[in-house]
Amino acid sequence: YVVSKKVSAEAFLANIRKISRDNARTPMQWDDSSNGGFTTAVKPWLLMNPNFKEVNAKQSLADPNSIYRYYRRMVELRKKTPALVYGDFKDIDPANAKVFAYTRILGGQGYLIVLNFSGEVLNYAIPAGLKAGRLVISNLGGAEENTGTLQMKTWEARVYKIAALPDATTMH
Repeated sequence: YVVSKKVSAEAFLANIRKISRDNARTPMQWDDSSNGGFTTAVKPWLLMNPNFKEVNAKQSLADPNSIYRYYRRMVELRKKTPALVYGDFKDIDPANAKVFAYTRILGGQGYLIVLNFSGEVLNYAIPAGLKAGRLVISNLGGAEENTGTLQMKTWEARVYKIAALPDATTMH
């Protein structure tokens, strides 16, 4: 529209500022150096998030408990676990508004995934006669194993190897 002269450049830019994704982004925070290592310019196009000294890629790589490290472990788990990729999916608690719990079963391997999508600590009884077996991974350090009830922290995610696979007729 600017080229066609139907809208002035100033009006066009004012409108773009309202809907641009730039309002929700900051430059990549690579390290704790000036401008987070994003640019050597005096001032980047977008403002830096003021937390770049503490939250940056370099810090995340050095922290064994960082979100980066957690996702690396999740990717590795998925790569080496065919049941998580190809296994039959079963939502075991579809009416629950706070917990998303499901299984992935392939052959003799079964996994239980339990996600607390709430800001509340929950005492969660696993339905469908399932028991959490060996804890494979948790984003918040959950510890319960071999149980039918889990004490889930707020926003916690866990993956369990199922202790004993239920009869296939009860799972589908």
